[in-house]
Amino acid sequence: MFSDDLKRSTATAHLELEKKMIPHLKKISAETHYIRLLEYLHSYYELLDKQLQPWLHIDGRIPDAERIKNDLNQLQPGYPIHRYANVIVPVVDSSEKALGVLYVLEGSTLGGQIIKGMLTKQLGSINAGAFTYYNPYGESTNEKWKEFREHLNQPLTEEQQREVIAGANETFETLKRWISDYGSVEA
Repeated sequence: MFSDDLKRSTATAHLELEKKMIPHLKKISAETHYIRLLEYLHSYYELLDKQLQPWLHIDGRIPDAERIKNDLNQLQPGYPIHRYANVIVPVVDSSEKALGVLYVLEGSTLGGQIIKGMLTKQLGSINAGAFTYYNPYGESTNEKWKEFREHLNQPLTEEQQREVIAGANETFETLKRWISDYGSVEA
């Protein structure tokens, strides 16, 4: 199945991103730290969502930047989101590249369930509605992932498969670079 090939072909980039992201998540001990990270991620996803918009539409999928904005508003209604400059996201110039990007975004909802639990423990009492970025589908996450995997496993040519893999790896890489710079802006 192509979804298995895609997972193998992106495993290194996925692991490298996790190595950069997890330490930042573990440092979150106050709501202000969580807000700061969400705001930083918003700059990346806002541009990435714009790249994706013309290519793919998944019923019920709320763009990542919109989910982050919702979380920020749950924490601080009317929060003025600072937009960071110099954001680099993958160039999405085909439906196959878009599918690769979505592989990363939709796949992150699986780990997002774990991250939500971790952050809930670290932050104690926090608005439960402030985790739609990490857990957008709630109890339906595994079902949504299964549906997405079925979509990934539709027949693709070798060239199309290479494009999907490239889109996924570029997403992991650009997000890793973006989150690597987060330490220099942490409050």
